[in-house]
Amino acid sequence: MAANVSEQRERAERLQGLADDARLQAEAQEAALRELGELVGIDSQLRLEQLDSRLGGQRLQEIAVQVLAERNPGGKPIHYKDWYRLLREAGYAVSGKDPQATFLSSVSRSPQVRSVGKRTGLYVVADDDRRAGDAAAAA
Repeated sequence: MAANVSEQRERAERLQGLADDARLQAEAQEAALRELGELVGIDSQLRLEQLDSRLGGQRLQEIAVQVLAERNPGGKPIHYKDWYRLLREAGYAVSGKDPQATFLSSVSRSPQVRSVGKRTGLYVVADDDRRAGDAAAAA
């Protein structure tokens, strides 16, 4: 078992090295793209988020709500892990060291989203939540 632990640590270090190399290459390519943009007269200050296809912040909240509304038209409560899976299946990636944690943190702060219950991990789009409450009150 100790040998396995050692092997896994070495593997993690190799993978971290590969990730660091990839990050450096991406940064170099971003710099080259900015320089190229300046040379051809494109906006000299391309926004970094335009270069990075990973979602974060308010854009993540907007896209996540849009995906949930499209993929869960009934407005049923959904666990954040399932919601994250829907977002990934729709072709989006989330920024951060732990993308799933970034996703949860971001959508849980969105004014368009409501949690269902305490510490259940279930969420609904706020408009769907209000409609469900209105329907229950009318019944």
